[in-house]
Amino acid sequence: MLEQQVSDVLAAPDATAKLTAERLDRVVNLYRLERWALTEPATEAPPPQALALAPRSARILLSGTRLFARAMEALALSDFGQQRWKVRDTIEEFDTSLSREKPLEESTHRVSAPTFAERYPAAAEHLDRVTRFRLEVYGALVGGGATSEARRERDDRLARVARRYGLPGGGIGGR
Repeated sequence: MLEQQVSDVLAAPDATAKLTAERLDRVVNLYRLERWALTEPATEAPPPQALALAPRSARILLSGTRLFARAMEALALSDFGQQRWKVRDTIEEFDTSLSREKPLEESTHRVSAPTFAERYPAAAEHLDRVTRFRLEVYGALVGGGATSEARRERDDRLARVARRYGLPGGGIGGR
């Protein structure tokens, strides 16, 4: 939901730098009030080992996240009249870059969308938190679920991830 709202704000036809900043602040402030809003974990988790265990699906997750960050950058860099072309160019660049491996950091707004992160730091921070959360959920899901014991272990891993990000009642896996 946060990603969609940020995209909508950046692509608004009446956007100005000031109006976009105000709208993004409002979106972030409203997001923080939601019970499903992610809080910053007390400690940084290492990248999930699952990125190496299931490289194809991990690559899809990271590539999609990078595409979203690059699109945010294209939207932030242009006015409404240019956005369509900037995003088109971003997608073309993305398509041609799929053949090369990219480091995990390229999936962050801080690296792939530096102008967006500089202009709208609160939104970028929350979007990067969502990215880290997805990666941790992905890591918790890989390699579990065939037996009831494996499902319990997977559910426990998911519940720990949810607690790290402050989701109520574990938030994932029914816990």
